Amino acid sequence: MKIMRRKIFTIIELLVVVSILAILVALLLPALNSAREKAKEITCTSNLKQIGTASFSYSDDNDGRLPQAADDASAILAKHLANYMGTAEYTLEQKGVWFCPSYEKLPSDNGTTQYYGSYNPINVHNYALGAGWYGSGDTAMMQLGTAKLSMLEPSIFLLSNKKPEYFWSAMGNVGPRAPLTKEQLVPETGEAMQESMTTLFVHQGYAPFFKVSGAVISRRIGTLKKTYRNPGEKYGPGWIAIFEP
Repeated sequence: MKIMRRKIFTIIELLVVVSILAILVALLLPALNSAREKAKEITCTSNLKQIGTASFSYSDDNDGRLPQAADDASAILAKHLANYMGTAEYTLEQKGVWFCPSYEKLPSDNGTTQYYGSYNPINVHNYALGAGWYGSGDTAMMQLGTAKLSMLEPSIFLLSNKKPEYFWSAMGNVGPRAPLTKEQLVPETGEAMQESMTTLFVHQGYAPFFKVSGAVISRRIGTLKKTYRNPGEKYGPGWIAIFEP
């Protein structure tokens, strides 16, 4: 009778197998992380498209003007668009269409924190007037600078994602606070670029932008350009959020 003998792995063989598995994990992990982040970017892009479309609907009902932007005291954008989005003005959880999933969640204050979202307009032109989309003149009202959509060029960038913050006045409210600035969109130093990578360009160095045309495009940090208008030119003088090549 032939006796079957059970083969036993030696320690060296086990170490070889473990080493191979470790190498495979090391090779696959970046790809998995990249795929996971890509899925978050797709969700963020979809959210931004819905918010942008809601802004257009608001404009149709309000003499063609865009809704007011958020500032340090409130989350005005979310409040104005809640009915158009089919959402509440705020939530008690940091999730849903108003939140980019790539940002870390801010802790709640005993479960009472109000979360207003992580998307905000881009502050351009004469932003010394306050937290608004556009300054004074033919394209905007003086108070908080809400522009008339029909008077804006299709290539202008209106919205993007932004890292949520606690409002300066109370820990109990969280939102994007002031609109995105030129310094965040077009960082000029290494330190500013690192900050923008966590504030805006969180999708592996990319950020989504909603345009006046209704399109959402993704742009990599460092590729946006400064665009100025001279006195007498449309929207000028000052900076305008047009970043076409």
